[in-house]
This record gives sequence, structure tokens and C-alpha cells, in this order.
Amino acid sequence: MTGKLGAFVGKIAFVDLGAKTVEVADLPREWAEKYIGGQGIATKLCYDLIPAGCDPYGPENRIIMSAGTFINTMVPGASKLLLNTKGPLNNRYATSSSGIFADKLKAGGFDHVVISGQSETPVYLLVDHGQISIKDASHLWGLDTKLATEQLWMEEPASSVITIGPAGERMAPNAIVLGQGHSTSGSGGLGAIFGSKKLKAVVARGNTPVELADVNRFHGLAARTIRDVMNGPYVPWWRELGTLVQLQDFAGPGAAERTEKMGLKIHEWTDIYRHKVKDRSMTCPGCPVACKQQIGLTEGEHAGKLLPMSCSLGTLTAPFLTGAGIPLEHYDEAIICAEMCNRLGISTLSDAISWIHRLYEDGVFTKEDTDGLDLSKGNYKDLQEFIRQVAYGYGFGGELAKPFEEVQEAYRPQLDRYYNWKGHVLRKESEGEGRHWGKRWSVLFFSHVIDPRADGPGTAYGSPTWMPGRSGKSLKRYGKSIGIPEEDIDRIFTGETDGYDTGLLTHRVELYNLILYSLGTCQRSFISKALPTDRVAQLYSYGTGIEVSQEDLLESAERIITLQRMFNAREGYSREREVYPKGYLDDDEERELNACVDAYYGAHGWDLETGIPTDETLERLGIQREVDPRTSQMGRQPLEPSSVS
Repeated sequence: MTGKLGAFVGKIAFVDLGAKTVEVADLPREWAEKYIGGQGIATKLCYDLIPAGCDPYGPENRIIMSAGTFINTMVPGASKLLLNTKGPLNNRYATSSSGIFADKLKAGGFDHVVISGQSETPVYLLVDHGQISIKDASHLWGLDTKLATEQLWMEEPASSVITIGPAGERMAPNAIVLGQGHSTSGSGGLGAIFGSKKLKAVVARGNTPVELADVNRFHGLAARTIRDVMNGPYVPWWRELGTLVQLQDFAGPGAAERTEKMGLKIHEWTDIYRHKVKDRSMTCPGCPVACKQQIGLTEGEHAGKLLPMSCSLGTLTAPFLTGAGIPLEHYDEAIICAEMCNRLGISTLSDAISWIHRLYEDGVFTKEDTDGLDLSKGNYKDLQEFIRQVAYGYGFGGELAKPFEEVQEAYRPQLDRYYNWKGHVLRKESEGEGRHWGKRWSVLFFSHVIDPRADGPGTAYGSPTWMPGRSGKSLKRYGKSIGIPEEDIDRIFTGETDGYDTGLLTHRVELYNLILYSLGTCQRSFISKALPTDRVAQLYSYGTGIEVSQEDLLESAERIITLQRMFNAREGYSREREVYPKGYLDDDEERELNACVDAYYGAHGWDLETGIPTDETLERLGIQREVDPRTSQMGRQPLEPSSVS
């Protein structure tokens, strides 16, 4: 990078674990100008450096760790660590984030760290005041995430730690990376890629300052943003309830009723949470709200346990209280299941965990198949043994902790009536329960289908449409805040309750969220409401010294998601493979879905038949077609050797 560029540290590290080398390059200024920061530059690095068709578990795959542009500034909620790779579940673009570690990575002297190769023995990376070293982790291999984190805190004082557990070590495709013992990077199978490289952990510390281009104006606008966050009407509720706030009566029409249809008595669970579970609030660095919690179990055989949790219900306890059917009188066992997943390093949303009870109750699997485990709903003791099997790779659980096509092949004909979609299992009845909450194809459920990132179900960018019942007035107000031009507002929004064009709005929701991801800020509503795109553009200009408008940022976001689409296209994903398998939807559902896809592809400028970006779109965005998806030939554009120091 020529000269210091404001909020950026300006350094990228390239670590080859096989060769045991570390090289440091300057961040090219044009990358900062074209790709905003964290997620944008990480996407370019993935696209340029991960070879088409490579084995996700092979040495040529990369892990890109990124700290966004606003990390370690006054912008509230700017704390997100971004991890990007080629996913092990379905060979697609994969990314995950958490609210921990990015501050230390950037303070340690780097905006991005690119990790390639494979170590022969377990190692961890130490990012330390502008230097990176590869250190032996043989003594950590086999430890769960809690024990490994505590050991590294002792060995490397004043540091932040991300690590994998046994599930990642054995390369389970739904393995997670855990930050500071509680904050999950839970999607995309990043833990499995860490394990494939024998990378147990990354540790970071440092004091590299952020040097803003216009300190006074940046801090003035950031202070106003903090005030706007704290004046939000639901902030006290978020602080008290965490993600449970999204399932209360005030969150949207029928929120509690829909939750109870899933088998969870939300009012009773909220009361238990308030009076028997929550010990104290926790916060991510730079967040004034503190929506995370430390859980304290006060009764039963687990009394006295203090468990840091990244959310109170959400991705941690929901699968156990709903899908697994653990009754509320044993709420502590649901929490213990979530803690087991965190400590062993396995996603609570893993198909192996979230689907096993339905498959067992459908009679697909019997006790003979499960080696005697009773996996009917509510049987938490056998479920906990099943979780151990999934993580450690033995028994029946170990057999199920694989991409669904492998499981389906191993268990024919029992699983022939289930659908394989992007490496996941689909069962129409259960999916339909979610799809038909309010609008049939909401932004949330359409995003599950169309998002370029790897995870499929469970991967979608946030928006107010997460809960149905939004008025036409509030939807239009949201549309203007995320940078939708005035002339397009009436084309996207009808003015009615839940009145919006799903394909067109999803396109816009993705662009806005990609901006926030690239800056490193949280996307939860109490933060995003205070960060409309015009304000973000001002903060970016003051922070970096690059004068941008909201239109410039939105064009950069379009460039980012188009590169993610190109990444998937070279892996053989086109429209036919992206949408649900033939026969999964009824005729009306399929017709409506295809209309959404047409609108979405058209808004992006992608070919309607294939979903591949057109030459005109690539030219408009300044993207050279480094990959021709029809021939899967890739030409790389690495950093110039002169930039490597």
C-alpha cells in the first residue's frame, strides 16, 4: 500500500504451514478502494488463491482470517472476525463470523492472514505485535476448546484465542471454530479446514493503533451513532434477553405462537431464563449493548456450573429444546448439550444433530442401527452420547457426521425418500413449516436457497423481514436506509404488510449486509438501524481518506457477491444445482420460487438460465473473468513480488 490508508493496518500475512514460512505483503490501495475491507478483500483472496476443483481438505485450500475496516474504532459493534475458505460440506464458498478476536488480530498488525499448506504435526499460530510465528501444538491436540483456550491463555498472556475441538481435529464437515471459549464461528465447516491443516488454534495480541484519516469528524459521527444505538427502543430488552428478544410477543405478530408450534413454550422458557439461568450479560469488543450471556445453572445435578454462551437461545439451545424435544423441566440438560457442542467443536445446527430425532421417529433408523441408543425426542442422555460420537468420530454418530450424500449412500434404501441439497438432508414436511410462516418466500427463506455461501439452511443475511407482519411504511423506511434509490422503492415495496418483491429485496439486503461484513460491524438490528448506508459512507470516508458515496459502497458489495458467485460457478454450481431438487416443491411453490430467482438474478445482472454473471456485468464491475465456468480454467493474479517484505 502506498502510504498509510486511514483505518487499515495495511498488511496481509501469507502463512504456509507445510513449508513453515510467513511472508508479509502491503495491502494494495486499489483493493481497499474496490472491495471496502474485511469480507470484500477476503473474497478476492479466496477467488484469486484457492484453485478451482481443489480438495477442501487439501493443502491448496486457504483459510483467510480478516478484520474489517472499522475494527478497533469507535463504531459500535465493530468486532467481527471473518473466516473464509472453500467449504468441506459441498465445495462451495464458505464464510463464518464471530464477535471475538478481530480486535486482537488487527492490533497484532494485520488486516488479513492467509493460511495455506498442511503441517505434519499439530501447530498454532501466534500473531504478536506485527510478527507471526508457527508454534508446536502437540500438547493441545485432543483437548476440547475450553481446555485448549485456558492453556493458551497461560502460555501466551494478554492474548485472544480461537481454537478447534476434537470435531475439527477429525475434520467433521460441520466443525466450528470457537473464540475465547464462547463465541462461535459456526457455519461453513471452518473447524474442519483448521483440522485438515493440523492448525489447532490462532492466538493474537498487540497494540498497533488505528490511524484515522480525519479523527475529529470520524469520532463525532461515531459518537452520534453510539447514541442512536443506545436510544433504540429494544436495547434494554436485548441486554436482558439476548436473542430471546426475537421470539417475544413484541418482536412481531405471532412470534411466540410460531415458536410454540415448534414445541417450545416461549413464555415459560423466558421466565426460566430470567430467574434460573442468566448469570450476567457479556459483550463483544466495542459493543455498548451486551446481548450475550453467561449462563449459571443453579439447580439439579449441574448446579454451580457457569457457562459462557454467545446467545441465550438462537443457534445454541434451540435445536435441543425444539428439534430434540428436551422438556423444559430438564432445561439444564438442553444447555449442557449446547455446551458439549461448543467444547467439542461441533455445530449445533449439524444435520447429524438437528435431524436424527426426526429420522429416528420416522423409523428410518432403529436401535439396531444406532448401536442401542434411544434417540427418540426428550432422551437427553443418549443424545449427549450421540453428540460425543459425532465429535469424536466413533459409533453411529460418527457415521452420520458426514455430507448427506455420503450418509445416504451408506444407508440405502432407508434414506432414498429424503432429498440431498448442497450436502444437506431435506424433508419436505419440516421445511414447509418454516416456509409458510407468513409470506411463502420471505427474504429469510429465499436467502437460504440463493445465498452463495456454503451452508444452505441456516445461512441468510439479516433484515426486518426475519419476522413477518412488517407494515408497508416500515419496510419502505428500511429500504431507504439500506440505500435503495427512491425510483426503485415503489418497484420493490407494495405498501402492504409484508408487501415486497422477494427477489429484488433479497438482492438489496445482501448488498447492505456485505458492506457491514466488510467493515467488521455486527448486523443485529440494534446496530444496523444506526448505520444507514449514507452514514456508513461518511464514516468510511473519514476513517480511510477514500471519498466514497453510498452508491460506491453498494457497487463494491455487488462486486463482492459476484466474485462469490463466480467462485461457486467454477465448482459446477449453476441455477439447476442451486435451487431445491426436482420434486421437493409442489408446483405452486416451484413457480413462485422461480419467479424470485428470475428477479434476483436479473437485479444482479446474472444470466437467468445459469445464474453465472454475464460479461456485461463483469465489465461494469471491473472484474476480469479469471475463471471461465464453462471450462473451469483459472488464472491467478497474486500480489506483486515487490510488495512482499
